[in-house]
Amino acid sequence: QHETSPALSPDGTQLAFARYHDDGCVMFLYQMGTNTPAKRLAKCGPYYPGIRWVSNHEFLYVAEDSDKTAGALHRFDIQNSQITDISSPPPGEYDIAMALSQEGSQAAFFRTSDWKQSDLYTINLNTGEETFIESYPRLIWDLAWTNNDQSIVYVPDADRRRLEALNPQTGEKATAYQQKISFKLEGGLRHSNKLFINEREWDNNIHAIPLSSPVSALKDLPNEAIVASTKSEWLPKETLDGKFISFLSERTGNIEIWITDKDGQNQRQLSNFNGTLSVDSYSWNNAGNKIAFQTYADTIYLLDVTTGEHSKISAPEGLAKLPVFTPSDQHIVFTAQQDGDWQLWQTPVTGGSPEQITSDGGYSARFSRSGELIFTKHSTGGLWKFDFETNSDLEIAPSITVYPIRQWVLRDGGAYYGKDYEGRVQVFFYDWETQQSKRLFDTPHWLYTFEISGDEEEIFFTRDVSKGGDIMMLQ
Repeated sequence: QHETSPALSPDGTQLAFARYHDDGCVMFLYQMGTNTPAKRLAKCGPYYPGIRWVSNHEFLYVAEDSDKTAGALHRFDIQNSQITDISSPPPGEYDIAMALSQEGSQAAFFRTSDWKQSDLYTINLNTGEETFIESYPRLIWDLAWTNNDQSIVYVPDADRRRLEALNPQTGEKATAYQQKISFKLEGGLRHSNKLFINEREWDNNIHAIPLSSPVSALKDLPNEAIVASTKSEWLPKETLDGKFISFLSERTGNIEIWITDKDGQNQRQLSNFNGTLSVDSYSWNNAGNKIAFQTYADTIYLLDVTTGEHSKISAPEGLAKLPVFTPSDQHIVFTAQQDGDWQLWQTPVTGGSPEQITSDGGYSARFSRSGELIFTKHSTGGLWKFDFETNSDLEIAPSITVYPIRQWVLRDGGAYYGKDYEGRVQVFFYDWETQQSKRLFDTPHWLYTFEISGDEEEIFFTRDVSKGGDIMMLQ
């Protein structure tokens, strides 16, 4: 389990926080200075609830999955455990981030309908009146009040290197802070104009070790890497012929797809989008000449590796991500969200209308060598198999928990997957025959992405060798 979003009550006697279980996020309350176990309060969905105390007995939070209206801002009363809706998002829209004003009578929050854009609102906590401020063409999670509640600050850009301040009364905007490395806005001091940011320069490299290595191998790993630069490289994938490793890299200043020999030699760039598209995830077709990829805007494209040309794949309106090719290479299977539900869809590679596959949930998909569609579901554990003849799914590995890591690799004998453990990741192998999981590795860090070679002799993985992170205070 993983704990996050700590918030101390104004009098310092109570700590509210979120804990992630297999069934998602649950909020708890701990009485400071006691040995009393934390008390379970309420569900809060798969994302950070952003707890903000209003008084010593009430706090606000956001929750996509809630005991009340899903996707709304909520008020939790400690004294009677009552939950009250604060905001009123229309059906299919979600309030995803929230900041309490310094004097406590209003909140600012972002609302989204398709998880691609953010609409900034303020709400009067006494009357419930909502005021629309401005819309932004990407998701924004960080915001805070400052300047005696005259300004709302947030991080508007995808590279997270600029802090923007907006006056909600006049609409006037200005750059409040800008840096060459990315940062996260952590919040501000109440009754103060001081803000805290976490400033960090990332440098992720790609390593490889034999799968037969001891459990402690990742912890004791030397610094040598098969792919390394002064920028980040991640998401390694072995080509089906077993000769090359592809990966994502930002060494050009943009996120592009690269490829290298398995020993790290002959690194070369496959895509060249020049900043017009940023790749988030990708997969190869079985012929090895095309790549389906998802952008940070959650749209899906097809890249011809031979020509370098790319084209957009038709998907239902809303989010579309995590594309994979069918065994015949004739369709691309992906997950899409409509009305809050994630389902698997497929679209012909040559073009055409998307067709929905699952109806009871579907998130990340893989095809076995025998052609079976194996997949996970959003915010829940287990692996599932889809039967195209009956249009139904069957849970085949209920004990596997890939949420919230979502890293798993399908092989003939079973599935390799990452599991969250106290802020770190443990790598397991689930055996189809025995229906048991075996722990392979523990990591002293967050294992961002990994790949298992086709012969199951090596594990390729991304390791964070960050140059460090600093907490900065701005005024």
